[in-house]
Amino acid sequence: MKITDMTVTIIGDAGDINPDKGGVEPLALVRIYTDEGLMGTSESFRVPPGVARAVMHGPDSFFGAHLIGEELSHPERIWQLLYDSMMHYNRKGWSLMCLGAVDIAIWDLYGKMLNEPVYKLLGGVQRNYYQTPESNSEVVVT
Repeated sequence: MKITDMTVTIIGDAGDINPDKGGVEPLALVRIYTDEGLMGTSESFRVPPGVARAVMHGPDSFFGAHLIGEELSHPERIWQLLYDSMMHYNRKGWSLMCLGAVDIAIWDLYGKMLNEPVYKLLGGVQRNYYQTPESNSEVVVT
């Protein structure tokens, strides 16, 4: 199964966002498609729309050039491929936020490919309960 395309759709108010005046900060909705019709979805907050498109939209984007045509394999291998491609580009800030969004979309695709929920691929449900001073204390009413 090969990755065939990736798109970014910007949702939110255009122009300058002033928290005092309201408005919605742009949200980049990331979609990654395969040749077998599967689609992985993710989102990225607080990344300027122009940056999101330049890094993640289509085959001419930074990540698109590395990702489109790749075989869908384990997400950690794909993450490493993309992270290594950032060696001389930028391994912080918005680029890393975009990498996180692509990583989540790849995990979503991988889960769909294996017909397993992502939480199971990440180790399943696990809860650890810890004793805290509050859980050992007595209720005192005055």
